[in-house]
Amino acid sequence: MTVPQTLSPPREIVAACAKYYHVTMKDVLGDGRQLATVKARHAAMLLMRSELHLSYPQIGRQFLKDHTTAIYAIRHIEERIAEGGTVAQEVDEIRALLNGKPTPCPRCERIDASIAALRRALETALGEIEALEEGRGG
Repeated sequence: MTVPQTLSPPREIVAACAKYYHVTMKDVLGDGRQLATVKARHAAMLLMRSELHLSYPQIGRQFLKDHTTAIYAIRHIEERIAEGGTVAQEVDEIRALLNGKPTPCPRCERIDASIAALRRALETALGEIEALEEGRGG
């Protein structure tokens, strides 16, 4: 009989952030500077601080980084949250994932909105083509 492995709470946060931003846990824990990776890493550090009440040195150790890196990352994401935009919503959606609540995929919502807009534009164009053809007696 094999016992299912469970992740430690910090690793659960990293996994949730990686899933949300469509990157790997290895990416989040690494040194990559791609936007999705950095957003996932900063969100994970913020959530470790706010949800698990880990100290900056403890957070730094989770990422094999110095505590000053954790301080910078958390201040940076807190500034983005204060500015408004989507960061606060993204962090809230990750929190919901961690609490077992399903959340919509933000990329999926944007894609669905784009598809709907394209359908409307196509329907308009087809209507105009039909009107032109009727006007020519076609």
